[in-house]
Amino acid sequence: MILGFTWLHKHNPEIDWTKGEVKMSCCPQVGDRIYATILGLPPAVVEIQASQTTSQCLAEAFAANSQPKPFHSTVPNHLHDFENVFSKASFDLLPERKQWDYAIELIPDAEPSSYKVYPLAPHEQDKLDTFLQENLSSGRI
Repeated sequence: MILGFTWLHKHNPEIDWTKGEVKMSCCPQVGDRIYATILGLPPAVVEIQASQTTSQCLAEAFAANSQPKPFHSTVPNHLHDFENVFSKASFDLLPERKQWDYAIELIPDAEPSSYKVYPLAPHEQDKLDTFLQENLSSGRI
């Protein structure tokens, strides 16, 4: 069970961590009360009637949403003829050089800037490093 700060502030329960008890002594309203014991109740006292717990439902929803979806179900019908454009294999290939490709002329002896625009969290920096390495090795950048 997850209780928010607003609810806890309103009801101000008495929590006895050693006994594993929560007492709702300040809210006499029947509809607003919760009786709960956190630890130590024998299985005969507390029975779970749910076929699935909330965490199981959340885990299943996350798993369903994190599976890659097929191309035809995610791309509009009028773009189905261009499936090869969206494939990973064609993305790794660069187009052949053409006469209108232009070079970017750099200023001779210029010092490149070597700083981050903003700091990243460690996991974000790892993802950025992986992305850069992958794209540098394939020649995209």
